[in-house]
Amino acid sequence: MSQLSEDELFKEISQLREEINKLREEKRGYIEQLRSLRAKKNEKLERLRAIRTQVQTLREEYEKKKSELKQLKEKKQQLLNAINEIKKDFDELKSLLGSVGNNKKVPNPALIKKQIDELEWKIETNSLTLDEEKKIIQKIAALEAQLAKLLKIANLKQKSNENKAELLARRVELKSVNETIVKLAMELNEKRKLFLTLKQERDKLFNEIGELKKQIDELSNKIASLNSQISEKKNILNEKVRALKQLQEGKQKNAENTILAKKKKEVEEKLKTNKRLSFEEFLILYGNQENGNEKENSDIR
Repeated sequence: MSQLSEDELFKEISQLREEINKLREEKRGYIEQLRSLRAKKNEKLERLRAIRTQVQTLREEYEKKKSELKQLKEKKQQLLNAINEIKKDFDELKSLLGSVGNNKKVPNPALIKKQIDELEWKIETNSLTLDEEKKIIQKIAALEAQLAKLLKIANLKQKSNENKAELLARRVELKSVNETIVKLAMELNEKRKLFLTLKQERDKLFNEIGELKKQIDELSNKIASLNSQISEKKNILNEKVRALKQLQEGKQKNAENTILAKKKKEVEEKLKTNKRLSFEEFLILYGNQENGNEKENSDIR
């Protein structure tokens, strides 16, 4: 392989430096892209952490509202049961009143009791046939049944006034509970919607972060490849610079040797004419010889 000339080396060195600069410029571009992608990735990671915190808070609030709703539904059932019990008392009173006729003409319990006492006294004080006694006993039984019914009606009527107030209070409370249940149900529905929205955003962020990681890896690989190319070209450049330096030093040495040979020839000519030599001329004539002998002796050693 022939040795390159100085011009060829200069050309190759210049070309290598230009290529290295281009590679460095390309690398700087990739580094800027890499910084931008990492900033985007960090931003999305920060948002993802915020969503996770928000989802955790939302889940806790949802469970709390869900527990409140469960308690309200139980309270509603208790109120409905209480209202039904009160209604049963009203229905029973209505049924009893219906069984004794028009409630405006309900017999006086005291009169019924008086009739029973009179009939019992009659049995005790009068001599009755078995048939007569049997009829009186049956009548007493009928009157006692009627009395029991009348006493129950009286009790239910008294209780009815209390039940009306309680029924009103229960219905007002039930209305309030129903309104709160509706409100809580709406809140839970809104929280479910928000949870789904956050979940969708979270999934989207996962995908975007994954894509950014992929792009970051690709750019990192490109930068690593460029670093390898730059390092390789710098090694070649250093070799070319060393070769140029050696070539230039060789040319300079040859030029110096040519000048020295010319001066030596002039001194030899002067010596032939028996002219006196100066110290410098003496060195030119013999100094190089001595240096050569020293080099030979050094090589032998």
